[in-house]
Amino acid sequence: MITRHIARFLGPAVVAASGLSASALTSAAVPFAAAQGCPDVQVVAARGTGEDPGPGPTVQAFIDNLRPRLAGKSFDVYSVNYPASDQWDTGVEGVKDAGAHVLSMAHQCPATKMVLSGYSQGAAIMGFVTSPAVPDGVDPATVPKPLSPEIADHVSSVVLFGTPNERAMGFLGEPNLTIGPLYQAKTIKVCVQDDPVCSDGLNFAAHNTYIDDVSMIDKGAAFAASRINGTPNPQAPVSVAGATTGGGFGDVLVQQIGKLSDLQETAATASQSLADGTASDVGSVVTAVEKAQLAMQLAGQIRTRASEAINDVFHTQI
Repeated sequence: MITRHIARFLGPAVVAASGLSASALTSAAVPFAAAQGCPDVQVVAARGTGEDPGPGPTVQAFIDNLRPRLAGKSFDVYSVNYPASDQWDTGVEGVKDAGAHVLSMAHQCPATKMVLSGYSQGAAIMGFVTSPAVPDGVDPATVPKPLSPEIADHVSSVVLFGTPNERAMGFLGEPNLTIGPLYQAKTIKVCVQDDPVCSDGLNFAAHNTYIDDVSMIDKGAAFAASRINGTPNPQAPVSVAGATTGGGFGDVLVQQIGKLSDLQETAATASQSLADGTASDVGSVVTAVEKAQLAMQLAGQIRTRASEAINDVFHTQI
């Protein structure tokens, strides 16, 4: 899913809007409609990087939470077919498959309410399916138009967990992800506090906690159920964060910077006293300056480790 491949990344999900035959895109999903009929609700699920084929553990937890909230409604799941590898070029296949399936369902099962859901890289894929325009830096002449506006009417909600933010996409060299305006009111982005993929935090372990955090899964399921059952929240939350998890490099770095500031102030005061001849203990001045220098070195080392860890988590976990 690197930038030079964005044309292929977006194209399959939106090609029908450029005037191509819908049958060419929907043939893979037609057997489902013919053989099993059309469900009342369908979750279109995209798993995260490195997860086994299927919805993935996080989205499966969401599905299990959502299903009992829809009593009396037929319900099934479509798992997006893509490698979910740390080679982001292959994310193109996810957008192709998800976009084609959404288009197929809109034509073959117009009464079905679709819920688009994904975790991590899967969340990015679902976000790009809703994309309203070609990302900046990509020649519009080289890609098809976005999905036609009426397709959005068949999507009841978009529930995303650990969605890569601008910082994460920047580390990966990708354009920023923008949810289309027709989908924004029906979209919830669930983000655990300090998750470096979807927040400004640096707690790398947080990105792996969604499946174990019932409150986060519950927020997504409650939102989707409210949209399906016709009782949507007055204002759709675009982003929801959980309780502070703490313990990451970000906390350590902030603490060290605070200590550094205090030590630098002490060193500056001591140096000034030495310069104006008021210092009573030259040794204490030297010690204060040395402490400030060591603290600065330590802060730099922590920052380097944090940057390396961010780069690693972005390339292997989302």
